[in-house]
Amino acid sequence: MNIKEILNNKKKPKVLIIGDVMLDTFILGKHLGKSPEGPIPLVKKNKEYSTAGAAALVAQCVNKMGGNSFLIGGHGKDSNGAELNYKIKKNKIKNYIITSNNSVTTSKTRIFSNLKPLLRLDCEDQFKISKKEIIKLKKKIKQKIKLSDVIIVSDYGKGFCSKEILKFIIKITNDFKIPLLIDTRKNAKDFNIYRKSYCIKPNFFEAKSIYKSLKKNDKSLKKCSLLFKKKYKLKNVIITLGQDGSTLLDEKNEFYHFKDKVRKNIDVTGAGDNFISALAVLLSLTKNLKIASNISNKLSGIAVEKFGTYAVTKEIFYSEIKKQPDNI
Repeated sequence: MNIKEILNNKKKPKVLIIGDVMLDTFILGKHLGKSPEGPIPLVKKNKEYSTAGAAALVAQCVNKMGGNSFLIGGHGKDSNGAELNYKIKKNKIKNYIITSNNSVTTSKTRIFSNLKPLLRLDCEDQFKISKKEIIKLKKKIKQKIKLSDVIIVSDYGKGFCSKEILKFIIKITNDFKIPLLIDTRKNAKDFNIYRKSYCIKPNFFEAKSIYKSLKKNDKSLKKCSLLFKKKYKLKNVIITLGQDGSTLLDEKNEFYHFKDKVRKNIDVTGAGDNFISALAVLLSLTKNLKIASNISNKLSGIAVEKFGTYAVTKEIFYSEIKKQPDNI
């Protein structure tokens, strides 16, 4: 495939995102020294704002890159949930959101002093819904999978992506032969919950939590990917490595390491969300995971240079594609 074919593809990729949604709040302030009340920093608040995060950010990224997203998730019936709903609607994200009386909305509040991170305050609990709601959820998921080109599971480990729901998603996507990209949760004991899926995308630390001897060299990364692929019956494995790029072990056991230039002013908030969003949109356009992975790696590199929960724009998305060699 050449670049012209990708650029001339007028298709608007239909991407279904299923997973944990959360509210990201940013408090920006000026450092005034130590507090007179104790040995802690004193910060004068200058600005506070909130954005839709996690799976909701993935949906926003897909739309910004030129795709057509549909978001399925859930949050609590509380003020943070109401604010999150407002942000999702403001970003014009089509959605099916379950509001649970028995759950709190996952939220992360980040406090910055002179634009440097000072503190993160998390509010979370495991998402809970009734058996009746699970039946309705499965019906909606199946309906939307059949209408989509690529599926993303954004699993932050907050409970929406339960073992039962993941098993159901993997079965339906395999039945309909639709690529499923899974952004894995941290601190997983194993990847059995993702067994038989098309592609998982752990970051280095998520992979290392299972493959304890993992190192950031190609021999170790390939060995780890082969182990995951065989043990969990996966078709493809991508491991993201931060500043060291990302690797792909594909269906034919071909191994690739994609690197990018050294980035400045690094803020990793939302980098993984941009990566998997670009991966889904590009996979829909190219049908080639190697090409999609390479370009996604570069786009996530652009995202880390932006402050906060940034979403790569369509202009930047296609500008990066144009920079690729004619035949890739």
